[in-house]
Amino acid sequence: MKRIASSISVLILAATVYVGRASAQLIPSADGQTVYDAHLHARWLADANFAHSPEGKIIASGANISTITLGGSMDYPTAISWLGALNGWSGGAGYLGHNTWTLPTSPVDDGTQQLDQGCTSTGPGGNKFGYACTFADMAGLYSLKTSLGLQWPNTAVPIADLLAGPFHNFQPYLYWTVTNDTTTGHGYHTFSFNAGFAGSNSTIHYIYVLPMVWGAAAEFGLPVNYTPSGFGSLRVSPDGLLVYDPDINVTWLADANLAKSQPFGAQCDSYSPPPNEPAIFPAGISCIASDGAMAHNTAFDENYPDNPNKWLTGLNHFQGQGWLGISTWQLPPDPGECDGFHCLNTPLGHLYKELGLTQGTPIVDALNSSVGPFYNVQPYLYWSCGAPVTNPPCQTITPPAIAQEWSFSFGSGFQGTDLQINDLYVMVYFKQTAAQALIEAINIDLSGRPQLNGFLAQANAIISAPNSAAKAGALTGFVSRVNASIGSALSAAQAEELIALAQIN
Repeated sequence: MKRIASSISVLILAATVYVGRASAQLIPSADGQTVYDAHLHARWLADANFAHSPEGKIIASGANISTITLGGSMDYPTAISWLGALNGWSGGAGYLGHNTWTLPTSPVDDGTQQLDQGCTSTGPGGNKFGYACTFADMAGLYSLKTSLGLQWPNTAVPIADLLAGPFHNFQPYLYWTVTNDTTTGHGYHTFSFNAGFAGSNSTIHYIYVLPMVWGAAAEFGLPVNYTPSGFGSLRVSPDGLLVYDPDINVTWLADANLAKSQPFGAQCDSYSPPPNEPAIFPAGISCIASDGAMAHNTAFDENYPDNPNKWLTGLNHFQGQGWLGISTWQLPPDPGECDGFHCLNTPLGHLYKELGLTQGTPIVDALNSSVGPFYNVQPYLYWSCGAPVTNPPCQTITPPAIAQEWSFSFGSGFQGTDLQINDLYVMVYFKQTAAQALIEAINIDLSGRPQLNGFLAQANAIISAPNSAAKAGALTGFVSRVNASIGSALSAAQAEELIALAQIN
C-alpha cells in the first residue's frame, strides 16, 4: 500500500547538522555506506532503514524473508532472520565483507552490569528505561553530545505538515487513547500510525493526540454539510477542519497534531510525572515537546477532567466555547483492548483502515530523514536486544519480559520494551576496534595501489606507538602523507576518513 502523503513540495529540517567529521565520535566511510562509532567501537550501517532499500530487499528475498513490511519495519523474529541474511550474504562472507552484524544492545540487570542511573525510570524487574538513558547503544547514539547529541523528548526527524487523506499534520508515530492499562496500572493504550499496532505505553512516553467527538459535530453551533473525502467512508467539512466517519459516528479534528501549534495552556517549563509513575524528570523538560507530543497526564487528567493545565481541558474551554465551538472533545477510547494488529473495532484502528493503510505502512513518509551521518532514519521505534553482543547475535540473553524485547525510539529518545510481534525498524552494526577500522579503510581506499604498504606501515606505527610522543610523531607523518595523496591516490572523502580514524587510535 502506497503511503498517502501529498505530492506538495515541502522542506523538512533535520534535527541536527553533522559537522567536523575529523574530530567527531561518528566517522562516515568515504563511500557513505557505514559510520564508525568511536564511542561504541563499532561500525554502523549508515542506512537506518536498509531493509527498505532495493539492495536490502534483494538480500531479504535471497534469504526467503517475506515478513518485512512495506515500510521496512519487521517483528523481532524477522529482525533476527534479517541479521542472518546479512551475515550469510555472499556465501557467508557477509554484507560488505562482514558476518558479525548484530542489533544494538541494551544493558540488563543480570547481577554483573552497572545499571544506567541516568534513565528517568526503573521497571518492576529492576531494569532502567525511559528517557536520558545512555548505556544502551542506541540511547548513547541518540543522546551523547559526542554522538548525535539529540535532546529528548524531541523527535530526531521532525515531520512537515503533510496531507494524509482529509487530514494533515499526521505523525507516523503513536497516538494516545483514554483507555488505561489495567495490567500495569500506570500505562494507557495507544495506536500506531506507523505500523497499525494497538498496544500499551508508559504514561511518561511522549506521544501525539488526535481528539474526537461522538456524532456528526456541529461547528460553532451550526450544522455541517460533510461531503465525501475519497477515503473510505470519511467525510470532510467545507472548511476542511473536521472529518466525520459515519461508520462509527465519530468526528475528528483534521489537524492530527494541533498541539504543535496550540498548547491551550498545557505547556510548562518542567514536566512532572504522575504520582504512581516510577519516574524522575529533571527540571527544564517542556510538558509539550516542540513537535507536539506529550505525556498522557499532560493531555488529560481522568481524576480531574476540568484541570485547566491539561491540553484537552484547554481545547474544550477555548474562548469559552471550545475549539471550533465544540466543548466535548475527548481522547479516543480503545474499547477492544486489543494488543496487536487488525484492531479495527477501535476508533483509531478503524481510521487507519479507512485511510487505506495496511500493516506496517506509515501514514506519511519521513522525507529527508538524514540525522548526522545516518540516512533514512525513521522517527519511530527500533529493535534492540539484551547486552552483551552474542554469536549468534541476540539469542542468549533472557528478554526483559515474556514475549517482549528491548526497543528504542528515534521519535522521542524513549528506551523501553515492545511485544516481539510488533513491527519496529532495524539498525545494525558490527564490533570493530579503532585499529581495525583504520587498517580496513586503508585496504579499501588503496587496494591495488603501490602506496598501500607504505600507508599500512605508518598506520601500524600509530597503533603500536609505545608512548604519546611517538604516537604524535607517527600521526603527524601519516596526516602529511594522506594530504599529499589527495587527488592522486586518495579522494578528499577518503583522506578525511583516514585522518579521522587515525586521530582516534
